[in-house]
Amino acid sequence: MMKILAIARKELLITLKDTQALAFILLMPIVLIFALGISLNSMFEGSSAEVSKFEVGVIKEDDGEAATAVMDFLDSDDAKEYFDVVTGTYDELKDKLKGEEIVLFLQIPKGYSEAVKQGEKAELKIFQEDEDDINNTVFSSVIKGYADTNNNVNAAIAAADDQLAAYSIPGEAVMEQLQEVLDSEVDYTGTEYLTDNKKNISAIQYYSAAMAAMYILFVGMIGTQSIIEERENNTLMRLLTTKASKMHIVLGKFLGLFLIGLLDLAIIILFSRFAFGVRWGDSIGGLVLLSTTLSFAASGMALMIATMFKSSKAVNTLNPVIIMVMGFIGGNMIPVYEMNVNFQKVGNLLLNTWGMRGYLNLMINNGVQSILLPSGVLFGMGVLFLIIGIPRLRLQ
Repeated sequence: MMKILAIARKELLITLKDTQALAFILLMPIVLIFALGISLNSMFEGSSAEVSKFEVGVIKEDDGEAATAVMDFLDSDDAKEYFDVVTGTYDELKDKLKGEEIVLFLQIPKGYSEAVKQGEKAELKIFQEDEDDINNTVFSSVIKGYADTNNNVNAAIAAADDQLAAYSIPGEAVMEQLQEVLDSEVDYTGTEYLTDNKKNISAIQYYSAAMAAMYILFVGMIGTQSIIEERENNTLMRLLTTKASKMHIVLGKFLGLFLIGLLDLAIIILFSRFAFGVRWGDSIGGLVLLSTTLSFAASGMALMIATMFKSSKAVNTLNPVIIMVMGFIGGNMIPVYEMNVNFQKVGNLLLNTWGMRGYLNLMINNGVQSILLPSGVLFGMGVLFLIIGIPRLRLQ
């Protein structure tokens, strides 16, 4: 038992020292919760996060498709609930900033759209006087989240191009087909698909649950990468010289990953509660039970996936694509009840769908009984993943 705890402790400490990984699994979901809560608020009847309205400036130096999409996002009715946009030159907006007529201004540089299209790093520059101002922080987080999402999607398309080239299927064509499904007229189900009672859920609530359920998959991805990298550099084999058995090593890795997952969920839940006012329901016991089984299932899936890849290069390329597809089908990006009924049925096979469904039931105070089924399904998934993964996991 002590060997398992020692390996788990080592795994936990390594992750906590990895600032890049922590920023990704903690900061990104928080940014996306706010950004998606604003941009897709019209799909929900509930209230959204309360932020004082303010004014921002924009310098638009690019006329391409991606730059136009940024402007459309900033000019949307939902965004206008939080800020108004004025356009102008650098000098004009600099004067307005100094005169406190605007709180900041954004520059969309020339070549931005082309950089996005090519999957290259495309940056939106923000000019501000007071970086600690809450309005500046909110707007900067939203814009950075929006830009990062655009960059990640186009990078995924580029990765898909490489992986699907053998089948003569371009990544952009896949994305176009998904968009056609979303834009088509299909049969929809009501919000009762997600919750046991038809009660209102606000956008900020929905995406708090959705991002918690989706980013636990990225926590698992970090664990998968760690196992494969340590297998490549023979770290796992060296652990055997400490008289630790294969089972000790596997269970220690699993326990460490499980604890990291619980920590990630706890921070997302607490931050969204106190920063955005998201109510996660009155059942603390329900939250603990659901989060425990969700982290258990995600950790088990990470071990199983580690048996499917031979190199860290392969897992680094394909794992994010797998998670993005799971997030899309599972309703973590677009509300499940706005999606094709066939996607909803496939979503029932995914742990992120069950995790999100459980959190939403707790949010509308359906009680612990409403998450017994999701928790049971998640626990069963975790056990199945471990049964498949542990015997097949190689240490060298």
